[in-house]
Amino acid sequence: MQYYYIIKIKDSLIKVGITKNLEQRLRAYRTSDTQLEYYRTYELDLPRSEVLRIEKEILSELKRWYTCRSETIESDNPRAIEMIVEGMLNG
Repeated sequence: MQYYYIIKIKDSLIKVGITKNLEQRLRAYRTSDTQLEYYRTYELDLPRSEVLRIEKEILSELKRWYTCRSETIESDNPRAIEMIVEGMLNG
């Protein structure tokens, strides 16, 4: 099982990505801010190659609307990011 996640890491930064272990990934992010929580997570019961393809497509779409550095999006609106991600996941 893989997961796609959205985390608001600062007032104007949102992190997105994939992981196999949500708890371990959040622990890694909490080294800089112990209060971080997932904004939204999605289960992806798909082959890894398909998950990576979806991740790439989502990042490509996010880059159309936002300034992105790797998987970090410059935005203070996680709901808008969520809507894009859900649109891409639900095809």
